[in-house]
Formats: sequence, C-alpha cells, structure tokens
Amino acid sequence: MEKRERLKNALLRLVVYSVALFSLTIVLSTRIDRLGKFMTNFAKIKDRGGLYSETGLNLFYEKKDIVPIKNDTSLEDASIIVFSDSFGEKSYGKGSFHMRLQDLLGLPVFWQYHKIGEGQFYLNPWVMLEDRAASNPEAKVIIWLRIERFLSGKRYNSGNLSLFPPGKEKQEEQEKPKPESRASDINRLIFDNSKIEYVIKNGFLTRWIYESMASGRFLILGNTSHLTPQYSLYPRNLFYFQAVNSFNEPIESKGLEEMAQYFVEIQELLLDKYGMTLVLVPIPDKYTIYHDHADPDSTYDNFLPILVERLQREGIICVDLYAKFMERRDEMLYWADDTHWNSKGMDIAVASTIEVIQKHDLLGAPRRDTQIPHSSDQYF
Repeated sequence: MEKRERLKNALLRLVVYSVALFSLTIVLSTRIDRLGKFMTNFAKIKDRGGLYSETGLNLFYEKKDIVPIKNDTSLEDASIIVFSDSFGEKSYGKGSFHMRLQDLLGLPVFWQYHKIGEGQFYLNPWVMLEDRAASNPEAKVIIWLRIERFLSGKRYNSGNLSLFPPGKEKQEEQEKPKPESRASDINRLIFDNSKIEYVIKNGFLTRWIYESMASGRFLILGNTSHLTPQYSLYPRNLFYFQAVNSFNEPIESKGLEEMAQYFVEIQELLLDKYGMTLVLVPIPDKYTIYHDHADPDSTYDNFLPILVERLQREGIICVDLYAKFMERRDEMLYWADDTHWNSKGMDIAVASTIEVIQKHDLLGAPRRDTQIPHSSDQYF
C-alpha cells in the first residue's frame, strides 16, 4: 500500500514538473528570440497554407508541390518586369508566375516583390524603378499583380497617392481583425492572436495540442477563427477576413475615381521616363469567386469588372482575370487552406496575361519555337 502511494506521488510530481517546464518553455520562447525561432522553425511545415497555420484546422489542409523561386535575370536585361504582392512569390510545380511567363515566352523576365524589409514596401512599380536607380532597362512591359482587397481608393488617399519623392515608404498599419462577437477570455487567449499564441500555434511541442483543440471546437461548435469568419465544406475552403470585409464593403466607398487617376499617373510616369507600358493584373479574392459556397444569399457587386472597364476607358491595359476565373471556377483555382491561387489558377493568370500582351503587340511576335497555350486549355 505504501509503495503504491509513493508511486502515485512520484507520478503526480512528474506531471506537475512537466507542466511547469512546458509552460516555462513557452513563456521563455516569447522572450528569447533564438529559442522562439528554434521552437517554431523545427515544426515548420512549408506547404501549410496561411489560413491553416492561423486556424489549426487540418481538415482544410492541401498538399502543395512547392519549388524554389528563380530570379536570375537582372533588371537591366529583362524584356518583361513583374511587380507583385504575395501572389507573385508563390511557386508550385512549374514555378512562380514570372518563371512560367519566362518559360512560355522564351524571354528574360525580372521579378520584384513589393515587400523589401520588415514593414517596408514599394508602393508601386514606379517607386521601385526610381529607388533601384534603373538605368536604361530593356523592358518595354511591366506587369503589376495586385490582389482585389488592396484595390481601394482609400489606400491611395492617405498619402499613398503621392509619387514623390520616390523611395521606400512604410506601409500603413494593416487592419486588425475584429471578431464578429466577443468570445470568452479563455477562447481569446487560446485561439486569437498574441505572442504566446504564435508559439503555441507553431511550436513543435504545442502545435499538435492547438490543432486538436481547434479541430474539436470546429467539429462541436462550428467555429473557425475571427481571421476566417466564413468557410465552406463542399468544397472545402477557408476565407480570409480581409477578403470578406472587402467583399461586403459598398462599391461607392472603394474610390474608383481615385484609383483610376492613380493608375493613369503611374502609366504616364512609366511611359515618359522608361518607355514602359503598364499591364495591370487585378487578382480576384478567393471569396469573390466562391462567396456563394459560404453564404448562398450573398451577391457580388461586380467591383472588378467595373474597375477594369473604368481603367480601360483611361487607356490602362488590364487582364480581366475575374471573367477567366468565373469561367473555370468549378476546377478550384485557390488552395483551400490559403488565400492564394493554386497551380491551376496561376496557369490561367499567366496564359491570360500572355494573351493580353499579344493582343496589344507589346513585345512583337513570340519566338517560333514557343507554344503559347490558350487560357481555356488545361496545360499543367
């Protein structure tokens, strides 16, 4: 009896010490950068979508064939320049947007990501060229990939419309997610963003616990996260709160006229100094294409078609991806656990961009040995 009591006490002490050590490790990981990086990097799953990482819902996970990005063409030697947000840095299967463009056209393509440091962004391709002091670049075409939720006149009214002096500027503070209703303190501590939560979500000691709790909450209560206020199960998709908010924002408040004037100014600057033609590629948000899967009563206000038509009247060359994606939406063009397009969506975007470039004869005839697929073809 005494032996059994000693064993029971020893096990209890072991549990208490383990929990204390476990908790101390988590707290120290938020205070000591090197420990925090070790904890999170060790458990990093490279093909885990951003929305899966935030919600912990492995039900929506999709395996991705991620490949390294190659950007070995210099700015001065490129025939085409691609300036992009995060959609341009995604690289699956045959590569990223600019890599596929280069392979299909057989021409050198230079890619510039808009983020250049912590909190530092190029606001537009003109600023990028001026900051890099580009001297006599060969490119005559500059392609600008821009996601729909960031195409808002409000972003260009708060100092962002100013093009001078060119240089690196701080991006305005990102909108903070707002829960639809107040959750309990425990729910916010475990499931909402905080320094400790980042370690819990991504640490190799804690990730499995977080995913189990998040999945249980979803299965029992149907709750995901305030970062993904909408989701669908058939087909599986998580939808980012910024895309949902942008979708629900009245078109009257999106500043179409300010945007039109902004892009006209960019085009004129690029033509006057560099002889470059701007090709704008507005990328539909995933929620724009699949909103009815999450909310059958929702309706789209046709913001992108209206914007493209408005810009085309001003002489801006645009790629109408919304129309192309709606034609093929049943094939699923975005990752279920991420905000970004998948390989199929990227292929359609590349082919559609090439069609527009050829239609306007911006590069002349392609090389004879280069076969350009039509955007309605399935070719990946």
